[in-house]
Amino acid sequence: MAADSQISPPTHLDVLVVDDDRDSADTLGLVLAARGHTVQCAYGGVAALELIFKLRPAVVVTDIAMPSFDGMTVAASVNRMALERPPTLIAYSALIADPDVLRASSECGIVDSFLKPDELDQLCARVDDALADPDVTRPVGP
Repeated sequence: MAADSQISPPTHLDVLVVDDDRDSADTLGLVLAARGHTVQCAYGGVAALELIFKLRPAVVVTDIAMPSFDGMTVAASVNRMALERPPTLIAYSALIADPDVLRASSECGIVDSFLKPDELDQLCARVDDALADPDVTRPVGP
Protein backbone atom coordinates (compact mmCIF):
# COMPACT_ATOMS: atom_id res chain seq x y z
CA MET A 1 0.00 0.00 0.00
CA ALA A 2 1.34 3.44 -0.91
CA ALA A 3 2.29 5.76 1.93
CA ASP A 4 -0.18 8.40 0.73
CA SER A 5 -3.12 6.01 1.12
CA GLN A 6 -2.23 5.48 4.78
CA ILE A 7 -2.46 9.15 5.70
CA SER A 8 -5.58 9.85 7.75
CA PRO A 9 -7.65 12.85 6.74
CA PRO A 10 -7.19 15.82 9.06
CA THR A 11 -9.73 16.37 11.80
CA HIS A 12 -8.90 20.02 12.46
CA LEU A 13 -7.26 23.00 10.82
CA ASP A 14 -4.71 25.49 12.02
CA VAL A 15 -6.56 28.81 11.91
CA LEU A 16 -5.30 32.35 12.44
CA VAL A 17 -7.90 34.93 13.50
CA VAL A 18 -6.92 38.54 12.77
CA ASP A 19 -8.75 41.45 14.38
CA ASP A 20 -7.58 44.58 16.16
CA ASP A 21 -10.51 44.17 18.56
CA ARG A 22 -9.04 41.67 21.01
CA ASP A 23 -12.41 40.63 22.40
CA SER A 24 -13.74 39.92 18.93
CA ALA A 25 -10.63 37.96 17.92
CA ASP A 26 -10.52 35.97 21.15
CA THR A 27 -14.25 35.18 21.02
CA LEU A 28 -14.06 33.93 17.44
CA GLY A 29 -10.96 31.97 18.37
CA LEU A 30 -12.82 30.27 21.21
CA VAL A 31 -15.75 29.42 18.91
CA LEU A 32 -13.46 27.87 16.29
CA ALA A 33 -11.43 26.04 18.94
CA ALA A 34 -14.66 24.57 20.35
CA ARG A 35 -15.25 23.15 16.86
CA GLY A 36 -11.92 21.32 17.11
CA HIS A 37 -9.59 23.70 15.28
CA THR A 38 -6.23 24.90 16.55
CA VAL A 39 -6.47 28.69 16.73
CA GLN A 40 -4.03 31.54 17.17
CA CYS A 41 -5.01 35.21 17.26
CA ALA A 42 -3.22 38.24 15.88
CA TYR A 43 -4.38 41.68 16.95
CA GLY A 44 -3.27 43.59 13.87
CA GLY A 45 -2.05 43.19 10.33
CA VAL A 46 1.69 43.27 10.95
CA ALA A 47 1.42 40.67 13.71
CA ALA A 48 -0.75 38.58 11.38
CA LEU A 49 1.91 38.51 8.65
CA GLU A 50 4.57 37.46 11.15
CA LEU A 51 2.38 34.60 12.41
CA ILE A 52 1.36 33.52 8.91
CA PHE A 53 5.00 33.23 7.90
CA LYS A 54 5.95 31.47 11.15
CA LEU A 55 2.94 29.17 11.73
CA ARG A 56 1.70 28.54 8.16
CA PRO A 57 -1.99 28.29 9.10
CA ALA A 58 -4.36 26.57 6.69
CA VAL A 59 -6.99 29.30 7.11
CA VAL A 60 -6.78 32.99 7.98
CA VAL A 61 -9.96 34.74 9.09
CA THR A 62 -9.43 38.48 9.04
CA ASP A 63 -11.37 41.59 9.85
CA ILE A 64 -11.21 44.23 7.12
CA ALA A 65 -11.18 47.46 9.15
CA MET A 66 -7.99 47.65 11.17
CA PRO A 67 -5.77 50.69 11.71
CA SER A 68 -2.75 51.15 9.45
CA PHE A 69 -2.64 47.58 8.06
CA ASP A 70 -6.14 46.38 7.20
CA GLY A 71 -7.40 42.94 6.23
CA MET A 72 -7.14 43.61 2.49
CA THR A 73 -3.50 44.62 2.94
CA VAL A 74 -2.92 41.41 4.89
CA ALA A 75 -4.49 39.39 2.06
CA ALA A 76 -2.52 41.15 -0.67
CA SER A 77 0.70 40.70 1.32
CA VAL A 78 0.04 37.00 1.84
CA ASN A 79 -0.48 36.58 -1.89
CA ARG A 80 2.97 38.11 -2.50
CA MET A 81 4.66 35.74 -0.03
CA ALA A 82 6.44 32.74 -1.47
CA LEU A 83 4.48 30.18 0.54
CA GLU A 84 4.35 26.58 -0.65
CA ARG A 85 0.78 26.34 0.59
CA PRO A 86 -0.82 29.76 1.05
CA PRO A 87 -3.65 29.92 3.54
CA THR A 88 -7.29 30.19 2.58
CA LEU A 89 -8.17 33.83 3.24
CA ILE A 90 -11.62 34.59 4.67
CA ALA A 91 -12.98 38.00 5.68
CA TYR A 92 -15.27 38.44 8.67
CA SER A 93 -16.25 42.09 8.85
CA ALA A 94 -19.17 44.46 9.14
CA LEU A 95 -17.77 46.27 6.09
CA ILE A 96 -18.61 43.32 3.83
CA ALA A 97 -22.14 44.74 3.56
CA ASP A 98 -20.66 47.39 1.23
CA PRO A 99 -20.49 45.95 -2.33
CA ASP A 100 -17.34 47.97 -3.10
CA VAL A 101 -15.55 46.52 -0.07
CA LEU A 102 -16.72 43.02 -0.99
CA ARG A 103 -15.38 43.43 -4.54
CA ALA A 104 -12.08 44.91 -3.36
CA SER A 105 -11.57 42.15 -0.80
CA SER A 106 -12.10 39.54 -3.51
CA GLU A 107 -9.55 41.29 -5.72
CA CYS A 108 -7.00 41.04 -2.86
CA GLY A 109 -7.33 37.27 -2.73
CA ILE A 110 -9.97 36.84 -0.04
CA VAL A 111 -11.95 33.80 -1.18
CA ASP A 112 -15.00 34.13 1.07
CA SER A 113 -16.52 36.96 3.08
CA PHE A 114 -18.98 36.91 5.94
CA LEU A 115 -20.86 39.73 7.62
CA LYS A 116 -19.86 40.30 11.25
CA PRO A 117 -21.61 39.41 13.54
CA ASP A 118 -24.65 38.16 11.60
CA GLU A 119 -22.96 35.35 9.65
CA LEU A 120 -20.94 33.66 12.39
CA ASP A 121 -22.56 30.26 11.79
CA GLN A 122 -21.84 30.46 8.06
CA LEU A 123 -18.24 31.47 8.75
CA CYS A 124 -17.74 28.52 11.09
CA ALA A 125 -19.28 26.15 8.55
CA ARG A 126 -16.94 27.50 5.85
CA VAL A 127 -13.89 26.90 8.04
CA ASP A 128 -15.15 23.37 8.79
CA ASP A 129 -15.74 22.78 5.06
CA ALA A 130 -12.10 23.61 4.35
CA LEU A 131 -11.22 20.23 5.90
CA ALA A 132 -12.53 18.59 2.73
CA ASP A 133 -10.39 20.77 0.44
CA PRO A 134 -7.18 18.91 -0.49
CA ASP A 135 -5.45 22.20 -1.38
CA VAL A 136 -6.01 23.43 2.18
CA THR A 137 -5.17 20.21 3.99
CA ARG A 138 -2.33 18.75 1.93
CA PRO A 139 0.95 18.45 3.82
CA VAL A 140 3.67 21.00 3.15
CA GLY A 141 7.03 19.71 2.01
CA PRO A 142 8.32 16.83 -0.10
